[in-house]
Amino acid sequence: MSVDQVSEPRVVESPEIKPTPSRLRKMTPTRRFLLKWLPVLLLIAGGFVWLLSWWSPVPVREVIVVGAAEDSVTAIKAAAGEFEGRALRDVEVDEITSRVSDLPGIQGVDLVIQRPWTVAIVVDERHAFAQVKVEGGYEIVDSSGDTIRVSEKQVKRLPLFAGDPDSLAIAVAVLNQLPESLARRLASVTSTADGRTEVALRSGLVIRLGTADSIARKAEVAESLLRYKPKTINVSVPERPALTGTLKLPRENREPKE
Repeated sequence: MSVDQVSEPRVVESPEIKPTPSRLRKMTPTRRFLLKWLPVLLLIAGGFVWLLSWWSPVPVREVIVVGAAEDSVTAIKAAAGEFEGRALRDVEVDEITSRVSDLPGIQGVDLVIQRPWTVAIVVDERHAFAQVKVEGGYEIVDSSGDTIRVSEKQVKRLPLFAGDPDSLAIAVAVLNQLPESLARRLASVTSTADGRTEVALRSGLVIRLGTADSIARKAEVAESLLRYKPKTINVSVPERPALTGTLKLPRENREPKE
C-alpha cells in the first residue's frame, strides 16, 4: 500500500457528559437552617426536659390530688407531707407514695409532674359501696366488703347494711348484682345467717330477694311490679312473686264505675 493510500485518522467525538441532577441540586434554605441550628434546638429541648424532670432544681409551687373523693383530699395531702417549695430533685417520691398507699381505701398512687412545676398525687381510690353501723360511727366499705374508712355520720345516698355482721359478704354479693336503676334507690340491705337478703328502698318499699341466686332475674321482676305501689315484694321465687299492701291497679284492670 502506498503512502498516498493511507487514510487520515478519524476524530471521534466523545458524547457530551452532562452533569447529573445531584450535582445541580443546591442546598435549600431550610436544610441550611437545620444544619446550623439543630444542635442548638436539641440542646434547648433537652434543657426543658431536664427542668420538667425529677432531677430539676426548680422548687415545687403547687401540690394537687387527682382521682380522689373530695373528703379524702385532706387526708391524702396530710399523709404525703408538706413538700411545696422543695426542689423537685429533693422530693422523696418513693417515701411519699408509700405513705399515701397506706391510707384506707387507696389501692394505687403515683406522683406526676403535671405542669411546671406542679406535682400531682394521682390515686386509684376504692369507691364507697355501702356502710355498716359500728361503735362510734359508720364503716364505709367497697364493693368487695373491705373497709375504706370510718365516718362519724351516716353517709347520704349510701345503702346501710343492717343485718348479721357475719353475713356482710352475702349482702355485698347481692348488691353487686343489682341493676343500677334499682341500686341507686336503696336505703338499706339486710342479710341473715341462712343467706337470705332483703333490701329497702328510700320510698319505704321492701323487696325480699331470698337467696343470692338469680338476683338479676329477681330484680327484673321486682322492678316490673313497682307500678302497683305495694308495701312489700317477695321475689324469692321470681316465677311466683307475692305483693302486700294496698295495690294501685293499672287503669285497664280496674272495675268500671256504675
